[in-house]
Amino acid sequence: MDVTGIEDFDDNDKAEFTIAISEELLSNSLQVFLHNGSEPYYSKPLDKVAETILLSLKSLIPGIHSVSVIDGAGNVYAERAFMVLPTGKESLELSANKQEYRKREFVNLKIQVPQEMLDSTANFSVAVTDMGITDNSEKTTMQSYMLLKSELKGYIENIDWYYNNKVSLSERMQRADILMQTHGWRYYDTEKILQGKTVPLCREDY
Repeated sequence: MDVTGIEDFDDNDKAEFTIAISEELLSNSLQVFLHNGSEPYYSKPLDKVAETILLSLKSLIPGIHSVSVIDGAGNVYAERAFMVLPTGKESLELSANKQEYRKREFVNLKIQVPQEMLDSTANFSVAVTDMGITDNSEKTTMQSYMLLKSELKGYIENIDWYYNNKVSLSERMQRADILMQTHGWRYYDTEKILQGKTVPLCREDY
């Protein structure tokens, strides 16, 4: 990840991936395939032993993305997750009219969603759990839960640090990339995405 921006991505901020392919696999009609967990947004045939993919971080929606190497049948040969952190002051926020509620009491919630996550195909859901049984020791916010915790399995140390605007964006992106490399599990099912069996979160042109 090459990130120079302090609070926002600029035109020079890129994610660069180099894909090395053995000579024996070049005849398998491989391609690089990028998706955001529900929808593919980039693909390219791989016909050389080394290919470099360069992405503008400014054009990608916040959240976990994946770079996959697949063949024509949808078999996955390699996969690499990477994180795009939200920028600017606008963020996911949740506010309630009370701190605690009694059983069957009416709940009034207000949810603020960043404009960049809204379009004609956006889909959202809300889950309600008992606070006493929720495994949420990371003390997530709405933003850190929706964009990170909900998509990874296991404990994430100091999760809110990744969304702390007092820390430079470049440092947070570098640490987030290390997290993606070491965590090793996501809920994404690339085969289902390739078969169109997921509901798109949103659509963007890249």
